[in-house]
Amino acid sequence: MSTTVEPSRLLHFVGFRDDRYWNAVRVFGIPDMIHRNWDVYTSNDIAPGDVVVHATGEADRLPRSFSSEAEANRRKRRRRQQPTD
Repeated sequence: MSTTVEPSRLLHFVGFRDDRYWNAVRVFGIPDMIHRNWDVYTSNDIAPGDVVVHATGEADRLPRSFSSEAEANRRKRRRRQQPTD
C-alpha cells in the first residue's frame, strides 16, 4: 500500500505593521511565517504552492535585491566612515 504525502503549504505574511495584520488573520488564518520586507531572502523562503499575503503593493512585483535592514546598516557604516571636519 502506497501513500503519497502532499507537501504542506505555508502561509506567509509580508510587510504587515498595523491593524491590517489582524484583518488578514481573520481572512487567511494565523501565518506560518511573517516577513518584514519583500526581498530576495523572503522570496527564497517561499515554496511552490505556498500562500503569500502582502500588506501593500502588487502581488506580482519583483522582490528587492536586499533587505531594508541591510541597506540601513550600509548607510550607518558609510556615515561612520565619513571624516568629520
